[in-house]
Amino acid sequence: MLTQHAAAQDSDREDSDFDEIVVTGSARGVSQFESSIAVTTFDEEDIRAEAPLTITDLYASSPGIWAETSGGEAAANVFVRGIPAPGQYRFTKLQIDGMPSFEESGLPFTPPESFIKLDEMISRAEVIRGGTATIFASNAAGGIVNNITKKGSDVPEGFLGYEWGNFGHHRVDGYYAGPITDDWSFAAGGFYRISDGVRDPGFTGNEGGQFRINLTRRGVDSELNIYAHAVNDRTIFYLPIPLGLDSDGDLTSIPGFDANFDTLTSNDVARAGIVVPGGINNPDLTDGIHTEAFSFGGNYEREIGAWTLRNNARYVDGDVVFNAIFSLSSPESAADFLDGALESAQEAFEGTDRLALRFLGDGAGTESTFNLAGNNGNGLVIQSGWWNQETSVQNFMNDLRLSRGFEAAGDHTVSFGAYGSFASYASFWNFNDILQEVAGSPRGLEVFAVDDDGEEGAEVVGAVTQNSFIQYGDFYRNYEADVRVLAIYGTDEWQVTPALRLDAGFRFEQLRIDGNAERLASFDLSDENPFVATTGIETLADDNVTFGSGIFDPFEETYEEFAWSVGFNYTLTDEIAFYGRANDAFRTPDPNDLAANPAASGALPVNDIFQAEGGVKIDTPWVRAFATVFYSDFTDQIFSDPVLDETGSAVEAQVLLASETIGLEAELDIGPFAGFGGTIRATIQDPEIESFEVVGGGFGVVGEDFVGNDIQRIADRIFIFRPTYEFDMPEFNGSIYTEITRIGDRFSNNTNTVLLPAYTTLGAGMLLNFGDGLELTVAADNLTNTIGVQEGNPRTDAFLQTGDVSVATFARPILGRNVRVKLGYRF
Repeated sequence: MLTQHAAAQDSDREDSDFDEIVVTGSARGVSQFESSIAVTTFDEEDIRAEAPLTITDLYASSPGIWAETSGGEAAANVFVRGIPAPGQYRFTKLQIDGMPSFEESGLPFTPPESFIKLDEMISRAEVIRGGTATIFASNAAGGIVNNITKKGSDVPEGFLGYEWGNFGHHRVDGYYAGPITDDWSFAAGGFYRISDGVRDPGFTGNEGGQFRINLTRRGVDSELNIYAHAVNDRTIFYLPIPLGLDSDGDLTSIPGFDANFDTLTSNDVARAGIVVPGGINNPDLTDGIHTEAFSFGGNYEREIGAWTLRNNARYVDGDVVFNAIFSLSSPESAADFLDGALESAQEAFEGTDRLALRFLGDGAGTESTFNLAGNNGNGLVIQSGWWNQETSVQNFMNDLRLSRGFEAAGDHTVSFGAYGSFASYASFWNFNDILQEVAGSPRGLEVFAVDDDGEEGAEVVGAVTQNSFIQYGDFYRNYEADVRVLAIYGTDEWQVTPALRLDAGFRFEQLRIDGNAERLASFDLSDENPFVATTGIETLADDNVTFGSGIFDPFEETYEEFAWSVGFNYTLTDEIAFYGRANDAFRTPDPNDLAANPAASGALPVNDIFQAEGGVKIDTPWVRAFATVFYSDFTDQIFSDPVLDETGSAVEAQVLLASETIGLEAELDIGPFAGFGGTIRATIQDPEIESFEVVGGGFGVVGEDFVGNDIQRIADRIFIFRPTYEFDMPEFNGSIYTEITRIGDRFSNNTNTVLLPAYTTLGAGMLLNFGDGLELTVAADNLTNTIGVQEGNPRTDAFLQTGDVSVATFARPILGRNVRVKLGYRF
């Protein structure tokens, strides 16, 4: 009945994207034209046309969203409407059929998008920004991204496709849906792919896939859907790399290292054992971000008299191993590095006269095998972080909702819901430092202390490194936590007149976190290092090893928070509508925030977020457009990040800040006129720091110095122009497109001393459909090999204060030119 009512409102307008019924962020489905929230939708054809390399690339094409996807196929950093965040989906809930991939979307080193991959089983994605997201999901002030999967069909249908990429990329996708009985149907599918990665590390960077099956029973007044979903996938994670500046001051590659295609991740040190108290830890760098997860659940909907009952449940059990080479200090000449390390070696090893720099695997020799004058044309070495994290997640979630309609001065639809989430997390971090040459997929380096005055000639008397590790145990964390979320919510969606629609909602939530974190201790492992027992060569790398003490400190906190949202939509004509909204939301600390300092956990505040927005929607046969002005005020935002202190060691910094953002997001879709058309998407925003504090002090930071600065890493200008041409030939039809993206200046840090310059990229593609069900898709990204950096070096830039603004020359650029071709058969 409600769907028929919505259709009646639009009966004399031409069908368009604005007529699509949106189910996310609403108690009942409502068309985009009538909705009082900002929403962008992607159906199957849209997803194919966007041809995203990663699932976040798809969402990033929505206005109002800035996403750093240069890290590879997982662990993107998503910023919505200027909301400051340390990374990932901290203020945005990533959902699958209306339920989170797992509850805590901001947990470090546990990317929510690694639990859900983009494939043919996703029929639709709905992206809402701000609005009612805070009512229908926890910690979702930024919005909700809901991936809606295919259900069974009455008529058999399916797809099988193969995709090739010019970076060693091979992928197979497929699904099949059809009836089982008169009442039951199913849909099942997934993908498997293998890929070197656009930045080739010397091993297979991406390998794995997922599989999902949905079983659906449709009754006269009910529908039941149950599913099972398995993911076993590993993806390489790219981090900042060294860059240069040309004579015009533009970013360029340095000798021996290609900014578009090289990475500091390497097979050379992939399986080097890490010395820890009691033995050796053996993580595998080639695992990258390796997610093994299984989930099952279902949703049930039934009409009970005047009421509609909906229940949605999900259980997920997953493990994420996150191994990557992280950026630490900037490169330096090998000669300077050896000069700086000599004194420590002389203090540790009697008779040391000089240091020999050798490649890993060349053995312990007294002469350098590294060309100090110009190895790789640059003569540089770099200290990098070999970081190993392992996190396990078990999470059960259930959302129960009752809705009904009634008449009272118009048509109302009221809903009342109860949400519960029960999760257990266990997380282990072990950070270590290695020494590498500066080259693509670099070789590891060893530094030996040499005595030239030995009676039988030069001899090795010790080592600064061991198996390329210059420091074992630079940083450590080990914690477990149980998290319980209980919430009640309610909404009233009121059609006051055929033109005016009002809605209001609230959410009351209680969050309880109980856990314990292991205390740190410092160890000298010289006497128990098994590699020393084998080689007989002592090393500085096993001194001052930070690891767990075996003593655990408990942390416990309970938060009770209230959120509200009110909005309106006014349909001026069949082609023009106005809308507006205000909401007050919150973001609570996560288990990692509390584990960072258990003794101070009770002092961590809740982030309070006020937002307001208003806009206009235009829907004509030839022009479809919307424009929204938005405002947000953030207070008491807390986040934790590893940074380097003055000694170069990784430490945890907890930052408390407040910010204010005003901005405009807009989308214009024109045509087609004689086959020609195009889309323009734009975001203009000014995110600004209102207050800043490093919790607990330290780092020489003066909070007042940050006030008025731009929020780090968030683009203030984003423009996407996508002209298309559609054609219809006797044997086939399709379209071709180009896409021009312009990203404005940003700063790598909140001190605004390291600039990430603006850049422009060019992409292109083609879609062909043949009459017998064959499809051909071609997608090319960054055709001009633009060096566009999306982050600097967060470990060193965070609190850097200088008089002049410098361009980031140690940063993470977007991926270089890549092309993918997909051939599929749909029936």
